[in-house]
Amino acid sequence: PAGCRGEYQYRLWCTFEASVVRLRELPVSICGYELSKRQLSLAMFGSMLVLPPWAANYGSEVEVLGKVNFFQLSASSVHLWTTCVLLYVTPAQSTVIIVEYVILNFFLISVYIFARFILADQVMLARNAKRVLSIMLRAAAARRRHADCSSA
Repeated sequence: PAGCRGEYQYRLWCTFEASVVRLRELPVSICGYELSKRQLSLAMFGSMLVLPPWAANYGSEVEVLGKVNFFQLSASSVHLWTTCVLLYVTPAQSTVIIVEYVILNFFLISVYIFARFILADQVMLARNAKRVLSIMLRAAAARRRHADCSSA
């Protein structure tokens, strides 16, 4: 739920404010609670965030994108694993297996690209959130380093 401890909204700043802060290299401070695990994941992976379908829903628009990424990663991994098993079990059919792998992989990637196109707003939000959260985390780290150096 919005407003819970450590669960900030993904739209921390609007894009304009974040870009002005970045362009002017203004100092950024973090106050309040530490970032949640999901926010740290978003800061690290951005629009490539992976969320399993059983992950708790917090009403974020980016969660759907994370679950689409999970399904793509899962489908690609299972497809690669089964292809390797088939190649091991029936090496005489290797040409057919490889052709089928390429065709199905092309289909999976096409569906994934189409899904990301449909979720373009969520992709943009995740990229902006990554930028903003990364700026905040770097500023907090710099402030901690500065505090450590001045106390030593």
